[in-house]
Amino acid sequence: DTPQDGGPALCAAVDRPHDRARTSSFAGDSPNLDLIRAVAVLCVYFGHFYTIFTASESIWAWRFAQMGVCIFFVHTCFVLMLSLERAQRRGESLFGDFYIRRLFRLMPLSIVCTLFVYFFVPPDGDAPGWTPWELFANLTLIQFLTFTRNMISVSWSLAFEWQMYLFLPFLFLFGRTRPFWMLMGLWVLALGLAMLQPMVSARAGILHFVPNFMAGVIAWKLSLMRPRSVPGWLWPIAFMLTWGIFLAAQHEQAMFFRSFFALALGLAIPWFGEMPSGVLGKAAHVVAKYSYGIYLSHPGLLWFAHEQTWPMAVKLGFVAVTSAAVPYAMFHLIESPMITAGMRVVSHSR
Repeated sequence: DTPQDGGPALCAAVDRPHDRARTSSFAGDSPNLDLIRAVAVLCVYFGHFYTIFTASESIWAWRFAQMGVCIFFVHTCFVLMLSLERAQRRGESLFGDFYIRRLFRLMPLSIVCTLFVYFFVPPDGDAPGWTPWELFANLTLIQFLTFTRNMISVSWSLAFEWQMYLFLPFLFLFGRTRPFWMLMGLWVLALGLAMLQPMVSARAGILHFVPNFMAGVIAWKLSLMRPRSVPGWLWPIAFMLTWGIFLAAQHEQAMFFRSFFALALGLAIPWFGEMPSGVLGKAAHVVAKYSYGIYLSHPGLLWFAHEQTWPMAVKLGFVAVTSAAVPYAMFHLIESPMITAGMRVVSHSR
């Protein structure tokens, strides 16, 4: 992938024959995207850290944790649009191969963690033990349909992410040759559906987050149209400025703040060149690499440490060591081998 020189104005995009050959201005590893993913998981981590260790609710802890999930959704959709773009150039199936890759990427670690909780971690307090039906729902990430408890507190977001995967190839094919304003129209439609969701069904909770996912698709479309003309060293500053939208959020209007924050982030991403790969870039790359393991393991590790009678210094030391060691082991023992297995399945299926 190489950056495109020039391009139509933001809201004056038109569908021309040569648009089909355009590629995203993002190619290969991206320190900017690493920073986005690293910030997302750290926002969730420290939001939960505060809540668990202080045993209190804080609007700021809630804001950061929710903002982290929103960032994840935008980042995931943007990255997967890039993945579908590469798959199309390689001649892979935009449906079967894509779903196989996502299955091997998302599910194995989730399944291992869910089984660990089922056998070794009882529910909080006096709640009844996990049932086989709850285990099945959590293994398949359908808790939203069955109204069952989340065995891993953060797995609700994985369930929504899994649903969105089903639609991403369709959005890729639609957005590839349609003008920019049509994708913006879909975002407005998604916002309207999110407003209607409480009047339809709690099982349609995914609708609350479709504007977040659509913001990632919009970011990808914009990356096809514009060069990355803003200096990369400004990216961390611009990224932080977008946070102000959600850090003003209240519980009652969370959906609106999430949606407009996601849109602001999606519109900002494609304009910036890569930030320098200095200390910040290297640190972001490491955190991003192990972010899935951090995301799934941190609630249990924080809860376990908090429940012990150790001195606070020992608790914090335990958290620091295990929050690094456990995701590292998860990645190298489960995530990486399963990603490779998915690639082999795709290659053998052709």
